[in-house]
Amino acid sequence: MLKIMLISHYAGSPSMGMAYRPYYLSRELNARGNHCAIVAGTYSHLRQENPYQQSTRRASHTTVEGIDWYWIPTRRYQGNGAQRVVSMLEFASKSWFLARRLAEEQQPDVVIASSTYPLDIYAAARIARTAGAALVFEVHDMWPLTPMLLGRLSERHPFIRIMQQAEDYYCRHADLVISVLPNAIEHLVTRGLTPDRYVVIPNGVDARAGRELQTPPEGHLSVLESAHAAGRSVVIYAGSEGLSNQLEALLRAATLVRDVPLQFVLVGQGPERVSLEQLAADLGLANVSFLPPVPRDQLEGLLALADVAYIGIGTSPLYHYGISPNKLYDYMMAGSCILLAGHDDVFNDVVAEGGCGLSVPHAVPDDIAGGIRRLLAMSAQERTRLGRKGSEYVRQHFDYAVLAQQYEIALSWAREHPRFPR
Repeated sequence: MLKIMLISHYAGSPSMGMAYRPYYLSRELNARGNHCAIVAGTYSHLRQENPYQQSTRRASHTTVEGIDWYWIPTRRYQGNGAQRVVSMLEFASKSWFLARRLAEEQQPDVVIASSTYPLDIYAAARIARTAGAALVFEVHDMWPLTPMLLGRLSERHPFIRIMQQAEDYYCRHADLVISVLPNAIEHLVTRGLTPDRYVVIPNGVDARAGRELQTPPEGHLSVLESAHAAGRSVVIYAGSEGLSNQLEALLRAATLVRDVPLQFVLVGQGPERVSLEQLAADLGLANVSFLPPVPRDQLEGLLALADVAYIGIGTSPLYHYGISPNKLYDYMMAGSCILLAGHDDVFNDVVAEGGCGLSVPHAVPDDIAGGIRRLLAMSAQERTRLGRKGSEYVRQHFDYAVLAQQYEIALSWAREHPRFPR
């Protein structure tokens, strides 16, 4: 049995909303006889519900859905501005000051830093030193490359320098680095990581037999059902509405298929929602519906009513290191026929690997429109067949029960092969 502590600022759960990976891995690792505790912030922009925190200074210890949680008080923020940076610093520093308590109460064998940004490595290292535990870092996004390339920040910017120091620290001190991105090692070796201390474990899905699914809201269902009743096929997108999701390209593609009876449905929220609604109005797109996000256990029923599920990947150099988008696995789990735009711009194309739809070269209007036409030229039975292939593939390779077994093996190896004497 391993006692595992996972530090993840934005960790969520089915009842709270994204991000789900820490919860599902912890649940499955616990089912395998281990004990997991999650350290998270009280506020995350990804959750639909954040835990109530009575005190603004003291951390609290609770049990949520069968898992130990430590809640670090963090402030609310909107967008990706200065207040979010302050929230990061709050979480990292408060976790560091709480390290001795966490080490003494949980006595972990392994401590995992997994907060997207790398600042939590310092708290994780302090807990690991105090407890004599293995130190593991988990890569979700390429920081500081992500804010440098997407936010256009200079490598000399103070924020980037701080993040770079943290990346260099985990590359040179972690006993193991686990990455959801299959090709991150190409960059990390330049920062001091050795390939023998790198393993890939992607994001995944909950594929338990007998898991409970809920009916989507009536308002959501009526949009898709009304479209079908009017003879329109449905192209759906479900996820965050940000620049990286190539939704502007999808809307512009909609203008190129006006001759096809279609309804475009965007389910989610994000910083680009208002501008996307305005763009749809400017383009005269009356066949685009913007719907609020729904919990994961309701999403599958909504996806099942769509004819095509869209995911777009941009041309950023970041995607050379690979992708592991949760929405893609959700699409596959639901048996959706998927259109992936951006095959030529990514290291790995799971849609092509799983044979569960169509991949087009780039997330540009012409390619997207062509992909939509090709998929809708197929029979409904053929699209269903592709969707079933995806569902089978994701269950075999991306079920969290499967990933937890890989995780347990990796963590045991890290425990048995310390980088430095403990």
